[in-house]
Amino acid sequence: MKWTGAAVLAVAVLASAASADDALPPSYRGLNRTVTAQWDTWIGSGPGGIPADTYTENPDMGRWAYVQNNGAQYHPTVAGRTGVMELFAHDNLVFHLDNYPDGAWKKIRVQITLYQFPVPGDAGINVTTDAGTTILVLPESCTWSYHMNNWITYACDYEIAPNPAWEEIGLKFFTTDGAPNYPPWFVDQVTIDTFCPEPATLGLLAVGGLALLARRRR
Repeated sequence: MKWTGAAVLAVAVLASAASADDALPPSYRGLNRTVTAQWDTWIGSGPGGIPADTYTENPDMGRWAYVQNNGAQYHPTVAGRTGVMELFAHDNLVFHLDNYPDGAWKKIRVQITLYQFPVPGDAGINVTTDAGTTILVLPESCTWSYHMNNWITYACDYEIAPNPAWEEIGLKFFTTDGAPNYPPWFVDQVTIDTFCPEPATLGLLAVGGLALLARRRR
Protein backbone atom coordinates (compact mmCIF):
# COMPACT_ATOMS: atom_id res chain seq x y z
CA MET A 1 0.00 0.00 0.00
CA LYS A 2 1.34 3.43 -0.94
CA TRP A 3 0.13 6.82 0.22
CA THR A 4 1.01 9.92 -1.77
CA GLY A 5 0.03 13.50 -1.06
CA ALA A 6 1.59 16.38 -2.99
CA ALA A 7 2.17 14.15 -6.01
CA VAL A 8 -0.98 12.13 -6.51
CA LEU A 9 -1.94 10.00 -8.73
CA ALA A 10 -4.58 8.16 -12.36
CA VAL A 11 -7.45 2.87 -27.97
CA ALA A 12 -9.51 1.90 -30.46
CA VAL A 13 -8.71 5.54 -30.26
CA LEU A 14 -9.77 8.47 -28.18
CA ALA A 15 -7.92 10.67 -30.64
CA SER A 16 -9.38 13.87 -29.23
CA ALA A 17 -10.35 14.91 -25.73
CA ALA A 18 -13.45 13.12 -24.48
CA SER A 19 -14.63 16.35 -22.87
CA ALA A 20 -13.39 19.82 -22.02
CA ASP A 21 -12.22 18.45 -18.67
CA ASP A 22 -10.03 15.83 -20.33
CA ALA A 23 -7.51 18.64 -20.66
CA LEU A 24 -4.27 16.73 -19.96
CA PRO A 25 -4.30 13.42 -21.87
CA PRO A 26 -1.04 11.43 -21.79
CA SER A 27 1.15 11.15 -24.88
CA TYR A 28 0.73 7.35 -24.89
CA ARG A 29 -3.07 7.42 -25.24
CA GLY A 30 -4.16 5.23 -28.15
CA LEU A 31 -0.95 3.20 -28.35
CA ASN A 32 -1.01 -0.58 -28.24
CA ARG A 33 -1.95 -1.96 -24.79
CA THR A 34 -3.51 1.27 -23.51
CA VAL A 35 -6.79 1.77 -21.65
CA THR A 36 -8.78 4.99 -21.12
CA ALA A 37 -11.69 5.14 -18.66
CA GLN A 38 -13.75 8.19 -17.71
CA TRP A 39 -16.43 8.77 -15.07
CA ASP A 40 -18.61 11.87 -15.25
CA THR A 41 -22.28 11.14 -14.52
CA TRP A 42 -21.66 8.84 -11.48
CA ILE A 43 -24.90 6.94 -12.05
CA GLY A 44 -25.76 3.37 -13.00
CA SER A 45 -24.51 0.11 -11.57
CA GLY A 46 -22.91 -3.12 -12.65
CA PRO A 47 -20.86 -5.99 -11.22
CA GLY A 48 -18.67 -4.34 -8.61
CA GLY A 49 -19.91 -0.77 -8.85
CA ILE A 50 -20.52 2.17 -11.18
CA PRO A 51 -19.23 1.47 -14.72
CA ALA A 52 -17.16 4.07 -16.57
CA ASP A 53 -19.17 6.39 -18.82
CA THR A 54 -16.46 5.99 -21.47
CA TYR A 55 -14.15 2.97 -21.68
CA THR A 56 -11.78 2.09 -24.51
CA GLU A 57 -8.96 -0.43 -24.71
CA ASN A 58 -6.49 -1.17 -27.49
CA PRO A 59 -6.61 -4.04 -28.29
CA ASP A 60 -10.06 -4.94 -27.03
CA MET A 61 -10.00 -7.40 -24.12
CA GLY A 62 -13.77 -7.44 -23.78
CA ARG A 63 -13.52 -6.04 -20.27
CA TRP A 64 -14.64 -2.88 -18.50
CA ALA A 65 -13.82 -0.53 -15.63
CA TYR A 66 -15.85 0.38 -12.57
CA VAL A 67 -15.66 2.45 -9.38
CA GLN A 68 -16.83 1.46 -5.91
CA ASN A 69 -18.54 4.21 -3.91
CA ASN A 70 -17.34 3.89 -0.30
CA GLY A 71 -19.17 6.85 1.17
CA ALA A 72 -18.95 9.66 -1.39
CA GLN A 73 -22.15 11.70 -1.60
CA TYR A 74 -23.82 12.36 -4.96
CA HIS A 75 -25.08 15.88 -5.77
CA PRO A 76 -27.21 16.68 -8.85
CA THR A 77 -25.59 20.14 -9.16
CA VAL A 78 -22.61 21.93 -7.61
CA ALA A 79 -21.17 25.29 -8.72
CA GLY A 80 -22.73 25.17 -12.18
CA ARG A 81 -21.95 21.50 -12.86
CA THR A 82 -24.19 18.42 -12.87
CA GLY A 83 -23.48 14.98 -11.45
CA VAL A 84 -20.86 15.78 -8.79
CA MET A 85 -19.43 13.60 -6.01
CA GLU A 86 -18.56 14.99 -2.56
CA LEU A 87 -15.46 13.34 -1.08
CA PHE A 88 -14.03 13.25 2.41
CA ALA A 89 -10.78 12.05 4.00
CA HIS A 90 -10.78 8.33 3.20
CA ASP A 91 -10.97 6.23 0.03
CA ASN A 92 -14.50 7.27 -0.88
CA LEU A 93 -14.07 6.23 -4.54
CA VAL A 94 -12.01 3.16 -5.48
CA PHE A 95 -11.31 2.61 -9.19
CA HIS A 96 -10.74 -0.79 -10.83
CA LEU A 97 -9.29 -1.24 -14.34
CA ASP A 98 -8.16 -4.49 -15.92
CA ASN A 99 -4.52 -4.98 -16.88
CA TYR A 100 -2.95 -6.46 -19.96
CA PRO A 101 -0.89 -9.51 -18.99
CA ASP A 102 2.83 -9.39 -18.33
CA GLY A 103 4.85 -6.24 -18.98
CA ALA A 104 7.94 -4.89 -17.27
CA TRP A 105 6.10 -1.82 -16.04
CA LYS A 106 2.85 0.11 -16.24
CA LYS A 107 2.14 3.82 -16.50
CA ILE A 108 -0.96 5.46 -15.05
CA ARG A 109 -2.23 9.02 -15.44
CA VAL A 110 -5.11 10.17 -13.24
CA GLN A 111 -6.99 13.38 -14.10
CA ILE A 112 -9.39 14.76 -11.47
CA THR A 113 -11.67 17.74 -12.09
CA LEU A 114 -12.21 19.43 -8.72
CA TYR A 115 -13.97 22.31 -7.04
CA GLN A 116 -12.56 23.99 -3.88
CA PHE A 117 -8.94 23.09 -4.46
CA PRO A 118 -6.70 25.92 -3.23
CA VAL A 119 -3.72 23.69 -2.38
CA PRO A 120 -2.89 21.03 -5.03
CA GLY A 121 -0.92 19.03 -2.46
CA ASP A 122 -4.13 18.21 -0.59
CA ALA A 123 -5.24 15.71 -3.23
CA GLY A 124 -4.35 12.12 -2.51
CA ILE A 125 -4.54 8.69 -4.05
CA ASN A 126 -4.08 5.40 -2.29
CA VAL A 127 -2.78 2.76 -4.71
CA THR A 128 -2.96 -0.88 -3.66
CA THR A 129 -1.38 -3.54 -5.90
CA ASP A 130 -0.59 -7.22 -5.87
CA ALA A 131 2.58 -8.31 -4.08
CA GLY A 132 5.98 -7.64 -5.58
CA THR A 133 5.35 -4.28 -7.23
CA THR A 134 6.81 -0.85 -6.58
CA ILE A 135 4.78 2.34 -7.09
CA LEU A 136 6.73 5.32 -8.32
CA VAL A 137 5.48 8.88 -8.65
CA LEU A 138 7.12 10.15 -11.82
CA PRO A 139 9.35 13.24 -11.40
CA GLU A 140 7.59 16.54 -12.03
CA SER A 141 4.50 14.50 -12.79
CA CYS A 142 1.74 16.78 -11.53
CA THR A 143 0.12 19.62 -13.42
CA TRP A 144 -3.26 21.32 -13.60
CA SER A 145 -5.58 23.15 -15.99
CA TYR A 146 -8.02 25.86 -14.88
CA HIS A 147 -11.67 26.10 -15.90
CA MET A 148 -14.55 28.47 -15.14
CA ASN A 149 -16.14 28.90 -11.70
CA ASN A 150 -13.13 27.68 -9.66
CA TRP A 151 -13.02 24.21 -11.21
CA ILE A 152 -9.64 22.77 -12.18
CA THR A 153 -8.36 19.55 -13.71
CA TYR A 154 -5.44 18.14 -11.74
CA ALA A 155 -3.35 15.34 -13.26
CA CYS A 156 -0.52 13.18 -11.91
CA ASP A 157 1.46 10.22 -13.23
CA TYR A 158 2.52 6.92 -11.69
CA GLU A 159 4.73 4.09 -12.81
CA ILE A 160 4.38 0.56 -11.38
CA ALA A 161 7.08 -2.06 -11.87
CA PRO A 162 6.66 -4.83 -12.70
CA ASN A 163 3.20 -4.59 -14.26
CA PRO A 164 0.95 -5.85 -11.44
CA ALA A 165 -1.72 -8.49 -11.80
CA TRP A 166 -4.11 -5.84 -10.47
CA GLU A 167 -4.23 -2.49 -8.75
CA GLU A 168 -6.90 -0.39 -7.04
CA ILE A 169 -6.84 3.40 -7.17
CA GLY A 170 -8.55 4.99 -4.18
CA LEU A 171 -9.39 8.70 -4.37
CA LYS A 172 -9.43 10.71 -1.16
CA PHE A 173 -8.63 14.16 0.17
CA PHE A 174 -6.85 15.21 3.34
CA THR A 175 -5.06 18.10 4.96
CA THR A 176 -1.28 18.19 5.33
CA ASP A 177 -1.56 16.80 8.88
CA GLY A 178 -3.75 13.91 7.69
CA ALA A 179 -6.95 15.14 9.35
CA PRO A 180 -10.25 15.34 7.45
CA ASN A 181 -10.57 18.64 5.63
CA TYR A 182 -13.56 20.98 5.81
CA PRO A 183 -15.23 21.89 3.56
CA PRO A 184 -14.95 18.62 1.61
CA TRP A 185 -13.85 18.40 -2.01
CA PHE A 186 -16.20 18.06 -4.97
CA VAL A 187 -15.27 15.90 -7.98
CA ASP A 188 -17.00 16.32 -11.32
CA GLN A 189 -14.94 14.02 -13.53
CA VAL A 190 -12.16 11.44 -13.28
CA THR A 191 -10.20 10.15 -16.28
CA ILE A 192 -7.65 7.33 -15.92
CA ASP A 193 -5.23 6.26 -18.66
CA THR A 194 -2.98 3.20 -18.40
CA PHE A 195 -0.17 1.85 -20.60
CA CYS A 196 1.38 -1.64 -20.29
CA PRO A 197 4.04 -2.06 -23.00
CA GLU A 198 4.78 -5.61 -24.12
CA PRO A 199 7.91 -7.23 -22.66
CA ALA A 200 9.04 -8.26 -26.17
CA THR A 201 8.86 -4.66 -27.34
CA LEU A 202 11.02 -3.51 -24.45
CA GLY A 203 13.51 -6.28 -25.21
CA LEU A 204 13.80 -5.22 -28.85
CA LEU A 205 14.39 -1.63 -27.78
CA ALA A 206 17.16 -2.76 -25.42
CA VAL A 207 18.82 -4.92 -28.10
CA GLY A 208 18.63 -2.08 -30.58
CA GLY A 209 20.23 0.30 -28.09
CA LEU A 210 23.09 -2.13 -27.41
CA ALA A 211 23.70 -2.65 -31.12
CA LEU A 212 23.85 1.11 -31.70
CA LEU A 213 26.29 1.50 -28.80
CA ALA A 214 28.55 -1.27 -30.17
CA ARG A 215 28.51 0.32 -33.61
CA ARG A 216 29.54 3.67 -32.17
CA ARG A 217 32.43 2.05 -30.26
CA ARG A 218 33.73 0.39 -33.44
